[in-house]
Amino acid sequence: MNRSDIVASFAHRHDISKKCANQLVSIMLDEMKDALAQGGGIEFRGFGSFFVKQYEGRQAKNPKSGEKVWMNTRKKVRFRPSKTLLSNLNDSLM
Repeated sequence: MNRSDIVASFAHRHDISKKCANQLVSIMLDEMKDALAQGGGIEFRGFGSFFVKQYEGRQAKNPKSGEKVWMNTRKKVRFRPSKTLLSNLNDSLM
């Protein structure tokens, strides 16, 4: 499922135009980006949480040349699913 699928589903379920649904999805994603950029986390009860994790710089090896390179400190967004979501996923597999 991609963004356009989410917008179409949201518009259909709530009987609104796709333009309005797209604006609402954009607002939500912008708020999520802002919260993560400020170092905060985002929690959706029953779904999971997004958080920023910082990785320290380290020595690495270029796989093509074998040359040692330095990787700078960087941040990544991580997702941790809730127990409810994991339970629902695992129950649907059985």
